[in-house]
Amino acid sequence: MQRASLRALTLLTVALLCCGSTAVAQQPAEETGFGKPIEKVVQKVSPSVVGVRVVESSEATGERGTAIAKKTVLLAASGLAISKNQIVTLFRDGVPEPEKNGKISIEVMLSDGEVYPATWKATDTDSGVTILNLKDAPRLKKARFSRKEPKQGSVVVAIGTGEGMSQSHHLGIISGPNRRLRHPALPRLIRVSLSSQPQDVGGVLVTDRGEIFGMLALTFSDPNREQGSLGRGRKVYGSSTNVTTTGGDNVVFAIPGDLLQAITKQLVKGKDVTRGALGASFSFVRRTESRWSKEGKLLAGVVVEDIEKKGSAITAGLLPGDLIAKVDQREMRTEADLYWFAERVQYGAVGTKLLLQIYRTVGMGQAVKTIEVPIGKAPKRAPQPY
Repeated sequence: MQRASLRALTLLTVALLCCGSTAVAQQPAEETGFGKPIEKVVQKVSPSVVGVRVVESSEATGERGTAIAKKTVLLAASGLAISKNQIVTLFRDGVPEPEKNGKISIEVMLSDGEVYPATWKATDTDSGVTILNLKDAPRLKKARFSRKEPKQGSVVVAIGTGEGMSQSHHLGIISGPNRRLRHPALPRLIRVSLSSQPQDVGGVLVTDRGEIFGMLALTFSDPNREQGSLGRGRKVYGSSTNVTTTGGDNVVFAIPGDLLQAITKQLVKGKDVTRGALGASFSFVRRTESRWSKEGKLLAGVVVEDIEKKGSAITAGLLPGDLIAKVDQREMRTEADLYWFAERVQYGAVGTKLLLQIYRTVGMGQAVKTIEVPIGKAPKRAPQPY
């Protein structure tokens, strides 16, 4: 599957280099590994994807001393329609609010090339997810999110914003559906090998059903690099927030659609994004590394590393070194279960009680306990790098 997908990616990359990045050559589904003709998927989703730029207006003096209106692009990004007049995008690093500076404005370009003004509504500073209200524009086509989890080796289309805010389309392959970059607001990201152009700024990942399952957040020009920069918005002046590349395949990370929806749901209501916490840190231990056992078989699970002096974990009686084998009857067998547990805590309602089955070392033996731990409220943090 992956060999066929890589061959398809190479074929499409050649087609893009010949035809330009704003059009995708139509290929039979059996050649691309995509379930449907790419052109039809692009046509279906494109009306929901927009270009976003933050501009600063000023006046310059002409040759004869006349005043000339001038616009400077401060930030550029891609956006996604989540209602008839609202879009979600990724902004961080001190995005200015137009209400606080009359010279700053936000412009949105629709798929038909028309540009409309927008106003800032809310930003989650932990993740950079931002909601904008569109003014005086026709009804947007609301994007549809996928309910299925992406699978490794699946072929996807990325629709984003290229130079000049025009749309660009690229084919990619999911190389890691569950990746963790130790970011406090995003416990799970999707890793994609994508043929993206250097001028692209963000975008969304689309299935062959025309459904969204992720928004691009990080771009690496070298998959062996430990650090990358956020593709939430390209600073045209000043330090760039996108990795400068010379073409070829990039390693891209995307915020999963379900996490994006959980954040936007709170922002649309005009609320600060509230995240849950237990007041403890955890790690995953494989069976081959475990010292806990059940009926003679070693157990994998989530290990309690450190516990804060104040929080739900210490109040409920958790101790460092405890092995969590089950959370609400779900067994913690793989690292994917640890990610699920982290999301369950961070995006669960504060006060919700989690039922944990734990194994605790007692002397030379072990004890099995069941503990109820309520989800507490996480403290607000300063924006963290991805």
